This record gives sequence, C-alpha cells and structure tokens, in this order.
Amino acid sequence: MSSPPNLTDVQGVLDHGIKDVHLAVTLDPTNNNSATIKPHQLLMSCGVKDHDHKRISKIVVDNAQITGDAHGVCGLVFSGDGTLPTSHRITHVDGTQTATSRGHQNDCVHAIATSASLAHPITIPLGPSEKERASATGETVKMGIARAARWQGQSAASADIHDDCSLHERGSEKRYVIPSNADSPNASLVTKFWENNKSNPDFLKGKYMSQKRTAVNGGFVVDEADFLSAKEVLKSNLSPKSPFAEKGLTVTAIPLIDGQHTPGQVHVRMRLVRDPLTKEAFEAKAAPEHESMLTVEMAKTFLGEDIANSQLSESTSDGKGVATNSAEVFAAKI
Repeated sequence: MSSPPNLTDVQGVLDHGIKDVHLAVTLDPTNNNSATIKPHQLLMSCGVKDHDHKRISKIVVDNAQITGDAHGVCGLVFSGDGTLPTSHRITHVDGTQTATSRGHQNDCVHAIATSASLAHPITIPLGPSEKERASATGETVKMGIARAARWQGQSAASADIHDDCSLHERGSEKRYVIPSNADSPNASLVTKFWENNKSNPDFLKGKYMSQKRTAVNGGFVVDEADFLSAKEVLKSNLSPKSPFAEKGLTVTAIPLIDGQHTPGQVHVRMRLVRDPLTKEAFEAKAAPEHESMLTVEMAKTFLGEDIANSQLSESTSDGKGVATNSAEVFAAKI
C-alpha cells in the first residue's frame, strides 16, 4: 500500500493560505477515550512548515454525534501541549438518581455529543498561550521562518550537542573555544549559531562580533557564561511557542452520566480556524489577548506593575573540537 502524498511538499511555499482546517475524529470511549492529531499531521493539515505558523484562533465543532447508543451522552475536551488557552466551556448537570445520590452532578467540557446531531456549531475561541504572550507576534513568525529555512528537523535538545566546541578549565574559571569554520560537515548547531551572529550587534551586546573575536588556533575564545547564555537563546529559538507544537491536538471523551462511558462510537467533525501568514503578521508587536478574558498580565498592568517582556535575539552533531591548549585560551583577552 503506497503512502499518502505529503501535501505540504511544495517548493518555496511557507503557507498554503488555508483558513479552515477540516478534521474528522472517531472515538470508541469504552476502549480508547482519546485520539491525538500529532504535531506533524497538524502541519500538513494547516499547510505550513513550522509549528508557530499554524496560527489557530478557533476550534469550531460542526457536529458531535454518538452512534450505537440511542440515549448516550458524552463530553468532549480538547487539549494541546497542556490545557488550551480558552475561556469557553459547557457545564453538564447530571441529574440522574444515581448521580444525585453520590453528590457528583456537573462537569465542564468543551462540547457535548448525543445521539442527535448538534443543533448548531460550537465555537471555541483560542487566546495566545503563555509562551506566545511572552514574545512579539512578529518575532515569533520570523523565528518560525528561521527554523523552516535553517533548522528543519532540529529541536532544543540539538543545542546540547556541541562536541566541536572544546571546554578549558583553570581553577574555577572556564572558557570555550568555538571553531571558526562553521561550514565543516561536523559543525554543531551551536557553532553555526555563533557564525550566524558574527555581525549582529545585539547578540551578547556585540562582544563577539567578527572584529572583536580573539582567535586561537582555528577558533575563538568565549567566556563560559556567554557560551551558556548563547546556548539558552538557541534553545529558545528552536522551541516553538505554539500550544500544539509538542503533543499536537488531543480530543478526549468524558463520561457524563453516572460516570460511565457510552458504549457507542463518538463521531466529531470540526474545523481549526487559522490566520494565514500575511505581511502584517511580520510587523505585529504583540500577541492578541484572550477573547473576553482578563489575563494576569492585563490585571498587573491595570495595577501599575511593570511586566517583564522577554525578547529573543534574532538569530538565526558530533564532531571534533579545535586543537589548542589551555594556556593559549586563558592568555586570550575577551
């Protein structure tokens, strides 16, 4: 059996301009109460190459129906890498005799499926995740392009692989030597990251721009604190802010009557409403707030407290380190 084509495999296309991503999910709650649309499947469905370009603003449940159980009732909860950033919920009150006797009468869910079709679509607005609120939308979009162009298939864990960077110690002092040749097939992402920022005055306050680097036998010397700081920035750049980046989108069936799952099957038809990339997206200064929802950050602003906004420096394994000795490294002025 041949594999289905990868519909995102279009040369030079970052965003296919899809506004409504149609999904259909079938659950068999008594055997498996959840189904997950994996991160790479979401990328293909949305027609983008980076998780931060999915830009999902709403989940619309067009229909949720149970077959095989004429009186079945089932709650549906949607989640991503964690609880979704939404204020939407439906409260189901279980007023059956057994539920009343045990004191458990209500549950909050995102949608409710019965044997009848939904009377109308259910719209679940999504606000930005905590990670998305911590950075400007334009920077998040640009970083997604950098990942798609330079770091496709790499994760934050890749920043911990830097065997080509040699560590030198003298007492409590530590310094690294980073190879100057970032074009080597053995060059780590860390080495390439420093190369990409050699002309960036905002990277570590311009301390390691090309003309300021101290060369040592095919490499240049970096203080340990600066090396670790740069590595953390690289990790952050390699970590998408989307709430669906790590685990994807999960649909979970919740028993609502007497704590028992319906023996029938649950069929869910839904759409992910997204905002395709535009020129304005590159220039946006801040992520939109939750729809009709007061956030902690907004409340602090009203109280006159300063909110610390994290700003990422725009920047864009295995191998052999630069051959040098510690005497040369610690003699270098940095």
